[in-house]
Amino acid sequence: MAPGPCPPAEVRAERDELAVAERVLERVSEQLANERASVAPTPGQVGGRAVMLIPHHTPDMEETMLPPDYQHILAAVRQAAGPVMAHQVGEILGVGVMRSAAQVPAGEPGALAPERRRALEEIDPWWCPTWPIVWRRAYAVARAWWLECDGRVDWAQLPAETVFEGEQLGRWIVAQRAGWPGLEQDRQDLLTALGIEPDPELVAAKAAAEAKPKTSRADRFAQGLAALARFVEREGHVRVPRPHREELEVVVAGPGGEENVQLVAVGLGAFLNNTKAGRAKLTAGQLGQLAEHGVEWA
Repeated sequence: MAPGPCPPAEVRAERDELAVAERVLERVSEQLANERASVAPTPGQVGGRAVMLIPHHTPDMEETMLPPDYQHILAAVRQAAGPVMAHQVGEILGVGVMRSAAQVPAGEPGALAPERRRALEEIDPWWCPTWPIVWRRAYAVARAWWLECDGRVDWAQLPAETVFEGEQLGRWIVAQRAGWPGLEQDRQDLLTALGIEPDPELVAAKAAAEAKPKTSRADRFAQGLAALARFVEREGHVRVPRPHREELEVVVAGPGGEENVQLVAVGLGAFLNNTKAGRAKLTAGQLGQLAEHGVEWA
């Protein structure tokens, strides 16, 4: 059989280019594989078991290339004046340490043996706190701020709007100084170690606010309706601006049961908007009362 015609020069050139590209791709793939192998984590031996060394990276690798949790651990180790306890790492990462076993009641399957719990508490009294994880994370941020300032922090002068490492640190400090009586002794001790102390004025203000009687939904509706009546009587319409507040005299019960008259500013615009949005929950009587004052949607 006679040989077929030779392919055009353009086809031969394209074939040559593809062959070169394939060889280049193979070489690059081999180089990448070798690089991955050179930086792959090397297991270590602890107690006869293979474990992953943390952090695992070559000396010339930038720390910014490590996972964020590794970076946080390295920062904590550098900032600490002594050994870093397990609970501190847990606070930094926002996780608990052996919490599941610690929270199992004694005597039930999975609970820690009493001698093991005592041993852990001797190493670190706060190895497994029962405090909310949000509190632990905020405390870790406060401690980091304290370390950044070399332990010289005037917490009373810290602006409430201070934000550090993504946490509302200023507001959290105010909340701790105001809610000091409600904190366990352990948490008070941790805060005291950072120089954070209770503020008598904030504590008193918080106690007074909590002592005020709660206003029921029916009472709030009655206040809003009274404010609406006052507005309509004065203005002659119900077109209340959204930010408008109507001053109203209300009778409130004092701590001893005595009645006092106070002047309050009722958010009338917000009341009408919210009531309209939840009108499906209003009774027929409440809708009738609103209609009597000219509210069209009632």
